[in-house]
Amino acid sequence: MKLTFKIMALSMVGFSFVFASSIIPKMLIVPALLPIPASAAALPIPTPAASAVRISSKIIQETTDQVTIEIDIPVITGLQDSTYESELNAEIELKATQAAEGLQEEAIQSEVASKAGGFEFRPYLLTITYQVKSDGGEVAGHIVSIEVDSYVYTGGAHGTKMVETYNVYDEAQTREVQLRDILGDEYKEIADQQINDLMAANPEHYVLDTFKGIEDEQDFYVEHNQAVIVFQEYAIAPHVMGTPEFRITAGSGGTSANTDMPIRIVVNGMELASGDASAYMAEDRTVLLPLRPIAEKLGYTLKWITQYNTVELSKGEQWTSLSVGKDQYVYNKIGAFPLGHAPIIKEDGNMYVPVSFFEKVLQASLISESGILTIKQ
Repeated sequence: MKLTFKIMALSMVGFSFVFASSIIPKMLIVPALLPIPASAAALPIPTPAASAVRISSKIIQETTDQVTIEIDIPVITGLQDSTYESELNAEIELKATQAAEGLQEEAIQSEVASKAGGFEFRPYLLTITYQVKSDGGEVAGHIVSIEVDSYVYTGGAHGTKMVETYNVYDEAQTREVQLRDILGDEYKEIADQQINDLMAANPEHYVLDTFKGIEDEQDFYVEHNQAVIVFQEYAIAPHVMGTPEFRITAGSGGTSANTDMPIRIVVNGMELASGDASAYMAEDRTVLLPLRPIAEKLGYTLKWITQYNTVELSKGEQWTSLSVGKDQYVYNKIGAFPLGHAPIIKEDGNMYVPVSFFEKVLQASLISESGILTIKQ
């Protein structure tokens, strides 16, 4: 039985997209176009010329008594390798229609079996979305990276999520990005050690004896020039943890201040009291620092705005604001840009921000050495 789809074409620019795999996975993974945040147009950080990669979207939607299909299929333009681009576009559309038709056939058979057995039939669902992690521009090292999430529900207690990641260099002849390119020749040892450390630090979230090291074909994406390792549901954790991700740093030679875990914090020559200097490492290995004690020692006045869960910082002509749960930071009233992690409020009642906030937003200098983080302004 063939399924006739309703296809709408949406033309959009400003997005980059990539599929690097030539192997069609058992479960279809096709990206869905995500909206551009309103703040994205006001990024204050100067950047080199934007990537030439563009994408338009064909939306496949179909709802029957047996199944609901919601898929966005990208049509890519602007890759330097035009042959690869054409083949990729054709493969994406073919995989999408085949997967949707296959799921409907399965749903029809399941409905028949359910009725014959006197059971209630629950309609099936397929949704596919994607997130662009690196846009192929100069800042991203000409890497185009995307995480594609599919969700399939076939009538059980809950559906199944699957993640596929695709990473390529936008070059005259497209080639796939390897973990070795990001982490170096010892990428396996580096990734295994950092993942084991994070799992050991949060044992309640994982099944510790399930991780035996990353695989040769390990899923990962590239974001902010860092590799993020992705695991499928149940691979190393219970269902409630979804698809765990671990942000991996390139070892001592390439570790950024955002991922160094300080033991002591010195601000403008004054060491923070032990109670104020409690750095916190999130599960993506981003190190967060307590905002108030550091900002106040840098001379800032803080004002909390309850209705917006927002704090404003000011010192002379300098002003900035940040909100809980929003990875959008404002530099001197110019605009908002991300740092890779939103501010959080921990159990102690303090707001924590990424280490890079003090360098990129407050324009302080940071030096991390031998477990001591020195912040000066």
